[in-house]
Order: sequence, then C-alpha cells, then structure tokens
Amino acid sequence: GCVMAQTVTTPYAADWIPPQTLTGAELCRWMRRFRTTIRDLAQRMGMTQRRIRECRRAGLGNPHAVRDWLEAITGHDPGPRPEVASVQRWELPLTCRCGRRLLLGDGVWRVYRHSWCSMDCFLIDRPELFRQSR
Repeated sequence: GCVMAQTVTTPYAADWIPPQTLTGAELCRWMRRFRTTIRDLAQRMGMTQRRIRECRRAGLGNPHAVRDWLEAITGHDPGPRPEVASVQRWELPLTCRCGRRLLLGDGVWRVYRHSWCSMDCFLIDRPELFRQSR
C-alpha cells in the first residue's frame, strides 16, 4: 500500500514546548481562545464541571496534567516536554543527532529514549522526529 504523509496543523509554534504549570488565568485564556466551554471540557476529560471550575481558579501544577488539559482544550497533542537527565552507562556509546559525542555523566535533554546535547538540537530535530503520518 501507499503511505501518505498527513499535514498536521496545530495551534502550537514549531519551537513551542508545553509549560510546566498553568495559572488559573492562563487556563481561562486557553479556553476562551479555543472557545471551549466548561461543559465541553468536563465531558472531554471525564471529570465534573465543579472540578474544572476549581482548576480554573487554582491553576495546574503538574506538567503531565498541563499537557492533558491543553490537548483537551485545543484538540491537538502539545508534544513532549524534554526532561534534564544524565548519560547512563547502558546508553553508551551515545551521539547527539548534531554529531557531538556524549560521555558518561554528561547532561542531556531526554524524551522517551531519545537524547539531545542541547535544547537547540531538540528543537531542530523535534518536527522530524515526532511527525505524524498515515
């Protein structure tokens, strides 16, 4: 069969990384921007409208919750948020996509099993790495 690449339009810029936290005001702005009602969001997330209102007042402090809420509000996956880690022995030999060799104990940015030497390398590589196709 033929595999066709699907162009995915998202509300996020190519170099955008999901925030760690969202204040209540920021959450309200996202909902207004995407015309998402409290009822719609409660239905999409499987929680009560009361819980949605509480989060709109208090904000969100968990990076995983922030990703879930942004996806429910916009309808698009905001993509991974890289975490700081260090190179482990079992990963060696390890080379960043830019060609830099990474040594045991070096600081890296990691998403799943992929590692980068810097945030710049991650942002350059990310669109290609996480491209969706059908």
